[in-house]
Amino acid sequence: MTQYPHNNDNNKLYREDQDDQEDRDDQEDRDDQEDNDDDSDMDDIIEDEQIMEDDIYETKIVNNNAYIGLPLLIKNTILFGTHVSVKSFHKYPTEKVCKFLREMSCSESVSNKDSPEIMKLVQKIMRGPNGIQYTFNTVLIKTLWIRIVQRRWKKLMTQRNAINIGRMSLRNMRHLELTGRHLPEYSVLPHIQGCLSDIK
Repeated sequence: MTQYPHNNDNNKLYREDQDDQEDRDDQEDRDDQEDNDDDSDMDDIIEDEQIMEDDIYETKIVNNNAYIGLPLLIKNTILFGTHVSVKSFHKYPTEKVCKFLREMSCSESVSNKDSPEIMKLVQKIMRGPNGIQYTFNTVLIKTLWIRIVQRRWKKLMTQRNAINIGRMSLRNMRHLELTGRHLPEYSVLPHIQGCLSDIK
């Protein structure tokens, strides 16, 4: 493009257009690099989990063991889905592990919003109409209890903070000085042990 020294607007537009193109090229390069990294991580997880070696992979599926993975919800039944070992879960970034679990599940019931759960495998021996026995893998979701404990602990921390602030009040300090004990309302500091005792 011809640049006219007397027209600064043309020069400015030309430079802005060049800068925009360079930004787009840089973004494409970053996207390509991220795709290559994702593919590399996926291959590494597949190799670590030995998914292609059926005999080895099957031996890792043991009744009553806990697994990190994505369960499958089919007709109101929670089935055992894809999973990763604890080692892989800590070795790779969480978003890469999530992507691996979603892609390996090959199920329409798994969405991009699903995140890994702690699943306890419950195997049931079923008998088909032709008399052949087969194993039916269902799961109990254990992450639910972690969330309940986290919510309860958040409430307990609020109570603990209030009690600690109350213990520093002049009234409590005076009572502690005279009796060696905190005021009754500040005497018990709640702990995580027993925090779910009222759940039925």
